[in-house]
Amino acid sequence: MIAKAKAVAHGQALTNYTTKNLRGEVVSTNLLTEGLTDMGMWDEMELHMQRHKQNFAKKPVKNTAFHIIASLATDELAGCGRDDYNQVTQQLLKTADGITVIHSPSGKWKGRGPIKVKPTNMANSQYFAVLHNDSKGEKAHLHILVNRIDKDGQLNDAYLIGERLMQAARIINQQRGWTDSRDIHKQRCREITKACMDILGKMRRFDWDEYEKRLKERGYDVRFFRDNTAQHKVHGYSFAFGNSIIRASDLGSGRNLTASKIEQLFYALHVYDNWGDIPERPLSSRSGDTPFPSVSNPHNKREEMVEQNAAPARFQKTIAAGYKAYHIDLPKSVYEALSGFASDEDTSGGSHDTILDVAMLLFMNYVDGATTVAESCGGGGSPGTGWGRDKDDDDERLARRCAKKAAWLCKPIQHSRKR
Repeated sequence: MIAKAKAVAHGQALTNYTTKNLRGEVVSTNLLTEGLTDMGMWDEMELHMQRHKQNFAKKPVKNTAFHIIASLATDELAGCGRDDYNQVTQQLLKTADGITVIHSPSGKWKGRGPIKVKPTNMANSQYFAVLHNDSKGEKAHLHILVNRIDKDGQLNDAYLIGERLMQAARIINQQRGWTDSRDIHKQRCREITKACMDILGKMRRFDWDEYEKRLKERGYDVRFFRDNTAQHKVHGYSFAFGNSIIRASDLGSGRNLTASKIEQLFYALHVYDNWGDIPERPLSSRSGDTPFPSVSNPHNKREEMVEQNAAPARFQKTIAAGYKAYHIDLPKSVYEALSGFASDEDTSGGSHDTILDVAMLLFMNYVDGATTVAESCGGGGSPGTGWGRDKDDDDERLARRCAKKAAWLCKPIQHSRKR
């Protein structure tokens, strides 16, 4: 479940939106007279506000209601009826009422600790919840309208109300064994990133219209934002999933799939191609990214063909990391050893494929590339100074060391909190 909320002044309009033309089903009410019409429920909430208006004469309440939207995943809806939605609504509001400390959301309030807030009393306030389905009927979401003035005439605090509901939803997900919204977001980001990289790899030249077309062919609801110039230049794009949005800045590594950087990434991916319509753009070298001398030169196609004919089978792959593309060229036996050792490691920090990519980059001595890929899955750190092949290392020993170090690099960084 994902929840968000804000204080609003247009409660009547929201009531009309959520209930008009049988758009949704009322699944939960609280402290409202039974048998009221949809607009009658809001009228009764306004009447309660008028009774306590004098309490707020010095500072009138402008935003008179909370509008809460709670989205539920398909697997969370299995077998749900009206009583189940009523229980979810009650649990969500009671959990939010019990929150007195807001923990910093991921990526926000850097350098700040938890923030104390006044508890609310939404569970003892007038409210009603309406169940909606999206246009495809695949995902349900609840619109909950809560009176800011509780049954005792006290005002429900609106400070950080959106963050309170997000935190409450995470608590309920944990209690009910539902997938956490942050995990869903990360999974979707990985899925979209993989699709974007695959599309860019198959395009012969970079073209925004072609990129948009291929994304939509894969079923994504993608929205491009263009300026008003004659060129209609793209300055951003995002993906819609029901009520949630994933922006291009959430994708890839180092924001390399954003509108301002994606073309550079495209040329980095195709720097080793022979296509005539793609101008080759040389990549700037960085320290720590010099391959071992034993690796063949990927730019020399003729030499590479001779080596492949004369030597055992080789594994080749291009891995994008940030603005750079790293060409992997390994004997098939080394690749299979790396893959096997990566399978033996703890994959809690990243998928087997991600750990294998980092391990191959380390084996090739692309240290900067390895750390960049590890950071893209939440990991970090550095292999340390002097990383590389020891004088006593054979290929198998080095492969084992690379796989172990890759799994360690991909593990999420644990931030200690001062008490």
